[in-house]
Amino acid sequence: MNRFLPLDRLCAAFIGGVLAMPWLSPTWSLWWLLLLTGASFAICMYRHALRTTTVLAVLLLSALLCGICWSLFNVKMLNLWQLPNSQWREPAQITIQVQQVSVQYPERWQFDGIIIDAPQAWKLPRFLSQIAPTRVRAQWYFPPDISAPQPGEIWQLHARARPATGLVNQGSRPIQVRWVRERIRASVQVHDGELLRVPHMLRISAIRHEIASQVQQWQRSVDNPRGLDYTGFLLALMTGNRQYIHTHQWQLFQQTGVAHIMAISGLHLTLVFGFAWWLARLGWLSCALGQGRQSSYERHTLLTALLVAVAYAALADFAVSTTRALILVSFFVVTRCLGWQIAPLRILLRCVALLLLLDPFAWLDPGFWLSVTAVLAIFLWHWCAPWESRTKAGALQKIASLWRLEVLLTLALIPLTISYFQGIPWIAPLTNLWVIPIFTLLILPLCLLAALLIVLELLGVVGAAQIAYGLAYPADIALHSVIHGLMLSTYVPLHWQSVQDLRWSVIPLVWLVLRYWPGAMWQRLGASSVLSVTMLIWLQPPKPPEFAVHMLDVGQGNAIVIQRGRNALLYDAGPRFVGGFDTGRSVVIPFLRYHRLTPEWLVLSHPHQDHVGGAPSLTAAYPRMQVLETRLQGETSTDHSHSIPRRWPCEWGQVWRWQGVLIRALAPMPGPSFGPNNDSCVLLLEYNGQRVLLTGDIQRLTELRMVGRYEGSFQAHILQVPHHGSQTSSQTEFIDRVAPEVALVGAGFLNQWGMPHPDVRKRYAERRIPLFNTGDFGQISVILHRNRENEYNWLIRPFRQEIQPFWYLQQAKP
Repeated sequence: MNRFLPLDRLCAAFIGGVLAMPWLSPTWSLWWLLLLTGASFAICMYRHALRTTTVLAVLLLSALLCGICWSLFNVKMLNLWQLPNSQWREPAQITIQVQQVSVQYPERWQFDGIIIDAPQAWKLPRFLSQIAPTRVRAQWYFPPDISAPQPGEIWQLHARARPATGLVNQGSRPIQVRWVRERIRASVQVHDGELLRVPHMLRISAIRHEIASQVQQWQRSVDNPRGLDYTGFLLALMTGNRQYIHTHQWQLFQQTGVAHIMAISGLHLTLVFGFAWWLARLGWLSCALGQGRQSSYERHTLLTALLVAVAYAALADFAVSTTRALILVSFFVVTRCLGWQIAPLRILLRCVALLLLLDPFAWLDPGFWLSVTAVLAIFLWHWCAPWESRTKAGALQKIASLWRLEVLLTLALIPLTISYFQGIPWIAPLTNLWVIPIFTLLILPLCLLAALLIVLELLGVVGAAQIAYGLAYPADIALHSVIHGLMLSTYVPLHWQSVQDLRWSVIPLVWLVLRYWPGAMWQRLGASSVLSVTMLIWLQPPKPPEFAVHMLDVGQGNAIVIQRGRNALLYDAGPRFVGGFDTGRSVVIPFLRYHRLTPEWLVLSHPHQDHVGGAPSLTAAYPRMQVLETRLQGETSTDHSHSIPRRWPCEWGQVWRWQGVLIRALAPMPGPSFGPNNDSCVLLLEYNGQRVLLTGDIQRLTELRMVGRYEGSFQAHILQVPHHGSQTSSQTEFIDRVAPEVALVGAGFLNQWGMPHPDVRKRYAERRIPLFNTGDFGQISVILHRNRENEYNWLIRPFRQEIQPFWYLQQAKP
C-alpha cells in the first residue's frame, strides 16, 4: 500500500490547486503558470541527483500548479465569450436546443438551452460550439397557448439578451454562483418562439419527456378523481425533474433533514447499484454454478450493476449529485475488478480529484461539500464499527448502530447546513431512521419499475403503462404517509433551529474528539477543551458597527437597512416578482439573520410593489415590528395592510428618537396629493452629527417643494437617490441643497427604464459625488467609523469589490 502514498499526496495537492480557483483572475496569463509547472516537472527528471524528500516536495508543487493551471484554463474558457455591449437588450433571433425546463407555470416558463445559431453581431466563437457550447437561460413571461418547450427540442426564439447576472447580498447565496456552476453565459427574455424540431424517440431527453408526460396524466384532478396526489415526487424520483415540487414542500424536507432522498441523488444511485449488483449476483451465480466457474463471474456482476447505474444516471440527465456518486461507484468497481486493496479514505480522495478533473466547477455546488462530508462521516463510522461486528449483532444492535450513524451525519453536517441553509435539522436522525427504509424498500423500487414499464410502453409493449400506474399507486400512498409523518414531526420542539452562528460547529468537533480520539479519557477531554476554545475564539462574530446604512441589492426596487448595533430600521421591503420570488423573504430576512439584527421599525415609503412587495414576509417573520407608511398606503390594494397590528401613518413634521438616532419626517408634504411617488415618506436620520436622507421615489415637484420649505436644513452626508435615478428626479437645486458625500441608488442591472438616467449620473459626477448603484456593485454597505481621534468618517463597502471580490461574482462591464 505504500506505493500508493505518493499518488494520494499528488491527488491532495491537485485538489488544493483546483480549490484555489476563487482567488484567480481571468486576466492572469496562463503561459507563465504552464512554464513554471513544466520547470518543476523538469527538475523531477533529475530525481537521482536529489534527495527523496526534495523530489516529493517538487512533485507536490507540480501537482498543485497543475490544479491551478487547470482551474485558470477553465476560468478563461468560461469567460472567453461575453455578449457584446452593443447587443445588450437588443432584439435578436436565436436558435437553441432545450436542455432543462426548471419552471413551467401558466404565466411563466423558464428553461436552459445551448445556442445553435445566433446573429453575427453576437460574435460567438464557432470553434467552441462543439467543445463548450454557449448556454443561456430563457424566461418567457405570459406565453401563448402552445406546448411548453421540452428537453431535446430545438426552438427558434425572438428575444432580447443580456449578460447573466443576479442579486448579491450577505446572508443569501448569489444566483451568479449557480449560473457559473451551470456555465450559463446570458439571460434571454423571450417575446415569441417557434418549435423547429423534436428529438428522436430513443434519445434520453425524449424518454425523460415521455415519462414526465405519462406521470403528469396520473395527477389527481376534477377530471381524474382517482389519480395520484404526489406525481411531482414520483417524477423527481424517476428522472430527477424537481420543477413540480413546491417551495414550501422543499422547506419541509430541508427542515426535517430528508431533502436528499426526495429526488434522484447520489444516495439513490448507490441504492440502484446495490440492487443491481445483488440481482446480477443471483443471475450470474446460477450460471456460474451450472458451468463450474463461479470465480470468473464476479467481474460480470460488477460490470452489469455499473451499466445499470450509468443508465439510471443518464435518466437523471447526469445531474451533479448522480455524477459524483457514479464516479465513486465506478472507482469501486475498478478496484474490485483489479484486486486493489485501497483504504476507503484514499478511494474518496482519488474520486474527488477525478471529479474536479472532469468538472472543475463542482466545488461551487453545496451538494459537493455535503456529499464529501457525509461520505467521510460514513467511513469514520465504518472504521469504528467494522462490518464483521455489525453482521454478528442482533436486530436491536443494528438499529442502534444506524442511529449512531444518523447522529454522526447530522453533527458532521452542522457547519454546512448553517452555511448553506441557515439552520440545523436536529430531528434529522429520527426522520432518516424511518424514512430511508421506506424509500429504499418500497417507494424507490416501485418508481424504477414504473419508469421501466413506461419506457417499454414507448417501445411498443401494450398495457405496460397501466401496470406502471398500478405500481405507482402504492408508492403514492407511501409518499402520503411519509409527508404526513414529516409534517407531524415539525411539531416537535427544536426540530429545526434557524441559526447562522458558526460557533455551533464546536458541538460536532467536541463530540468527534470525545468519541473517536485514540487516547485516554483525560486526553480526549483536554484535546476537546483546547479545540473548542480555539474554535470559539476563531468563529467569534465581529463586533457590530455603531451605525451603518446597507442598501440591499433587490433588483429594480428599494430595500435599505439602517443598523444601530444589533437593532435595525428597515426602509422599504423590496419587490415581489412575477413567479413568486420575494426579496423580503429571500434577501432582507437572510441579511438580518446573517448580521443577527432585530428589526424594530419598517418604513414603507409608498405603495408601489418594488418597495412594499416583500412587506408581508417581513411582518410575518417579525410580528412585533412597528410599521410606518404613507397616507395613501391604506387606500391601495396591498396584501399586507390588513395583517399589520402596529401601523402608523407617516406625516410631515413627525420627530422621534430611535436607539439614539434622531428621525424627522420631511414628507409627504402638507397639502394636496401629487401621486404616490411624490407622497413618499422622506426621512432624515441624524446620529452624532452624521446625517442620512432617505427619499423613496419623490420626483421634481416634491424635491423643489422641499428646497423651498426647508432651505438648508436637510443637508446630509449619505443620500438615497430619489426614484432610482429617474430623469424626473435629482434636480440640481435639490442635489446642491443636500450636498451629499455619497449617493446610493437601487436599480436593476440593465433595467428597461434605463435608470439611473445618464443625465442624473452627469449631475452627480459634475459635483464629484460618488454614485453607487446596486445594479453594478450589488449590496452597498456604508459604515460609520470612529478613529482614534474620536472623529467620524464613512467606510464604503460594495459587495463585489470589498465584501466578496471573487471573479465569478463580478458584473459585466458596459
